[in-house]
Amino acid sequence: MPERPCRPPGWTAASAWRPSTCITCLEDAALEPLKRAGVERYFAQRFGYGVSAGYPPSWLEPLDIVRGSDQRLAAGMVFCLHCVLKLPEEHFGVMVGGNFVLQEHGVEFLDRSGLELRVL
Repeated sequence: MPERPCRPPGWTAASAWRPSTCITCLEDAALEPLKRAGVERYFAQRFGYGVSAGYPPSWLEPLDIVRGSDQRLAAGMVFCLHCVLKLPEEHFGVMVGGNFVLQEHGVEFLDRSGLELRVL
């Protein structure tokens, strides 16, 4: 099978994200390609979370990118988006993720590796 580039779920939709985009819309967009591929049931965790300097005891940013959130994106937010798929019957799982910052004009991917995932 030839190598082909693809993008993790939801990253393609990232180009449309702007300040005030609802957080629930992020995860809904990420789940859509999984639904089309028939693998939504393997989606195992939240789609993302905010990234910032944390302080104990939690170390966590209050931004939690999950369905049902009433939060909205704002310019300057930095967040990690990831997709975790687990196939328990196969004893196999995969997590693909990346870091983004939201600017007024849209999102910027922060990782040097680029957005393309090579599937062999």
